[in-house]
Amino acid sequence: MTEKKNNYRWIILAVVVLCGINNVYFQYQMSPIADKIIAQYGLTRTQYSSLFTAPMAPAVFISLICGIVVDRFGAKRAISIALVVAAIGIWGRLFTTNYSLLYFFMFIPGFACTFINANVAKILGEWFDVKWTSICVGIYLASSAIGQALATSTTPMLPSVNTAYLIAAVYATVMIVVWTVFYRSNAPKREPDAQTEKPEASVLSKLRDVLKNRNVMITALCIMCAFGALMNLTTFMPMILQSKGMSSVGAGTRASLISLGQLAGCLLGPSLAAKIGGTRKVIRGFSIAGALMIVAIALLKGGVLLSVALFLAGAAIGSMMPMFMSLPIKLKGIGVEKAGTAGGTLSTFQLLGAVLLPSYVISPLSGGSWTALLLIGAVICTLVFVLSLFLTAEADA
Repeated sequence: MTEKKNNYRWIILAVVVLCGINNVYFQYQMSPIADKIIAQYGLTRTQYSSLFTAPMAPAVFISLICGIVVDRFGAKRAISIALVVAAIGIWGRLFTTNYSLLYFFMFIPGFACTFINANVAKILGEWFDVKWTSICVGIYLASSAIGQALATSTTPMLPSVNTAYLIAAVYATVMIVVWTVFYRSNAPKREPDAQTEKPEASVLSKLRDVLKNRNVMITALCIMCAFGALMNLTTFMPMILQSKGMSSVGAGTRASLISLGQLAGCLLGPSLAAKIGGTRKVIRGFSIAGALMIVAIALLKGGVLLSVALFLAGAAIGSMMPMFMSLPIKLKGIGVEKAGTAGGTLSTFQLLGAVLLPSYVISPLSGGSWTALLLIGAVICTLVFVLSLFLTAEADA
């Protein structure tokens, strides 16, 4: 790799990180001003929850397809189109007056999120070696937490819902320009290895091998439960904190501690697993810690301990995500060759958890009680521990 191209890879990383922030900023703006949005559109709590998770819905259906499209047409073209579609949706929120249209305009930006999430390892892997690719993917995951924290902490200070919508729309438009101008698909070539010289397996063959792999499917269920528990926290936390007597600004600022914890977890969790040498043990520890912190949030009324619980809940659950996403590459029969298909499978289950669990399982079962909503979320987080007991020793390789 020439020095010029070696330096340019950091620009590629910066562009990907900015895309990661764009993926979540417009969505997490809604959390601290949920009461205003519910009043403005006359929504029920379930309708609001479905709006909040709408950008994640496309990933349920197209995560596996996105890698194929980018392989054929290139990341620059495919993601440029997806970013344009996203900007149309984010701008559209300014002009809608009803739930159905607002859901549509929240849904279509999810295509850009899905294309980037499904292909981030491929995009970064063209510019970085294997070790740095793993680190950079962790940085990308952390960028989502940065976007969440920015949105939840600053949006309550804005004068209106439409002002928040406008800021997100301008940012989405800027990202189209940034991606088009700065992203390069002519990444430096590498020396071929034995694996890349093997005949390419068919899409159906890869998918069959992935779906038959016990560790992949258990990991998929784990990430579904973990992300569902996390989304349950971030979706409702400002309203929960307001019910504890906080102002909307104070609740938004305090809720952003979950995202800051998630940021810390994304960066530190994989390092801890590598140091201890046991991914399964770390996942089990973090799943129990996350569940206990959610219970603490439900029981505590305020103060420093509540802030600590919010941060640690985000850190515990956030720490598990990079470990889940990188686990398939360790497995025999999966490895680098089928990691894309496995990653698409994990992304599908992750988003199933985000879309289905908070809106259609936890919220209806809670019966309108914030305490019950949090305790059910803690039970779902505990399921990660139970499921991880069925992972084989290969997951620690």
